[in-house]
Amino acid sequence: MNQRTKSVANTLIMVLPFLWSFLTQSNLNSLLKLNIVCPVVLAVLLIFALSDRDIKSDWEIYLCIVLFGLFFAYSMIICGINKSPFELLNVFLTMSAIFSYIHYGENIKFFWFIGYGYAAVSFVILFDFISGGITAGWNTNSIGIIAVNGIYFLLLSIAVDNGRFKLIKLGLSLVIFLLITVTGCRSVLFGIGMYVIVRLFLLKKNISKGYFYTLIAVLTAAPYLVMRLYLSLYNSPNADKLNQISFKYTGKVLFTERELIWNSLFKKFVGIKYWFGNGKIIPGNAHNLYVDIWYTLGLIGVIFFAVLIFFCVSRAYKYLDDPIIKSAVCCFYGILFSQTFECSYFSVTNITFNAILYMFIAVILGRYLKLKKDGKE
Repeated sequence: MNQRTKSVANTLIMVLPFLWSFLTQSNLNSLLKLNIVCPVVLAVLLIFALSDRDIKSDWEIYLCIVLFGLFFAYSMIICGINKSPFELLNVFLTMSAIFSYIHYGENIKFFWFIGYGYAAVSFVILFDFISGGITAGWNTNSIGIIAVNGIYFLLLSIAVDNGRFKLIKLGLSLVIFLLITVTGCRSVLFGIGMYVIVRLFLLKKNISKGYFYTLIAVLTAAPYLVMRLYLSLYNSPNADKLNQISFKYTGKVLFTERELIWNSLFKKFVGIKYWFGNGKIIPGNAHNLYVDIWYTLGLIGVIFFAVLIFFCVSRAYKYLDDPIIKSAVCCFYGILFSQTFECSYFSVTNITFNAILYMFIAVILGRYLKLKKDGKE
């Protein structure tokens, strides 16, 4: 494959997943039927890109792809061919496509474009919301979830910049953060807090494999563990007192009725549904990533998903000193932790956002491939 052919193929690979995501929620979908064409074309292009010998020779990356494929196959078996959550296929193809794109050495342009591009989207949405424009009627959580990605992409792109460009992007990130605080979306702010915490943990010199693996295992399980902690506090005799304390210092109560949803759903996880789920997307919003997966795919699906995430992110250890990989790990767990109280990165009703979370896994795997190809140890 010559470089020009690779460039054209990967440009199409970059565009198609997002075009497909847009069309699935657009009126154009019923007219053009491109939501069927896009994944087919994308699959062909992806096979073409993955024919590169450097990718074919790396069993760890292929295993990541196989795990994503098996997870999708499992969902099809549980949900049935006609009811399968097709966003999983979008996630699988998007993740594979982006790390292929990065592997071909075009990561600098990609990071620069996505950083400033998504920052612009964040500013437009936030200013429109605050000024009472078209998005004024949207839920504040929706605004925050969309806008915060501008911060994560800016923070990721900082890893490839020097000098004044870093200061510009840090400044833009701070402005977006301050605007998000106006919306009052706490789940997003918790996610940014987790980004900072992971950054601090990774400042440690000479990080051992055991330290890193333990850290990402805890971080992967964090949305479930914190949700369980919230439930235990909600069901405790001190729930009202905790609400009063939270309202006194933050202006918001600690418990926001998500706990009622979690309690209600867990009562439905009995018998075979406990292990294999209901085989359908949850009506409404589970407000927790793992509860959402559990409802649809059962405990086995939750374990499958967590192991998949752990295995993919664990590939980062070999090149953890690389600023791009380290930044991608922090961004990924920042977004994942925000899914303690939301589930916009899995639910079929929010397919447009699904690719974002998995893009950071794609960055980790793509950068891993590039560094390995360059012979860096």
